[in-house]
Amino acid sequence: MGTAVISNRFLTTLAQPLEGAGIVSAVLTEVVSGAETLQAGDLVRFVDHRIIRMLAGPYYPFLSDIQRVSGTVTDSVTGLPLASVVVELRRVNNQVVQNQNVGTSAGNRVRLYTVGTGPDLRVIGRQTDVRCETDVRGRYLLYFLRREDLIITDIRVRATLSGYQNSVETVSFSERQNVTVSFSMVEV
Repeated sequence: MGTAVISNRFLTTLAQPLEGAGIVSAVLTEVVSGAETLQAGDLVRFVDHRIIRMLAGPYYPFLSDIQRVSGTVTDSVTGLPLASVVVELRRVNNQVVQNQNVGTSAGNRVRLYTVGTGPDLRVIGRQTDVRCETDVRGRYLLYFLRREDLIITDIRVRATLSGYQNSVETVSFSERQNVTVSFSMVEV
């Protein structure tokens, strides 16, 4: 109760506590009228307090409820690892990953990445949840918490680096929760 609720139209707070999983509604202290009214399908953020998020490295021992794709990116001719390659999530379950800003001003605006539309719209997370860079050894890691509202069966990832052709791989999680996919990039 009292947690800030941020949309693209207005700011308000929770009027009642929000608990449990699979929540489909929340009571807000104020819902503005007219053009500012919260609409069906609008994304909102609940911000109780600021946190510092720390991202796991390639060898972090994840719990069993995490799906992860990791690997290395190398030069196709030399076989040497490539650093600073951007590896990003492009599709989830054959749906294009989209993004939109949620917030009313630069101070509270965040870009969220989603899949689906309408009532099937699902938030994947922020940019750090869908994109990473390789380290000096060419290693990368993307991971996703398994959830009931978005069962990830396959993803498409793309590796990009200036001076190299983009490389795209499709990853299936049907048999395993931890998949290794390595990229061999061709210099242009």
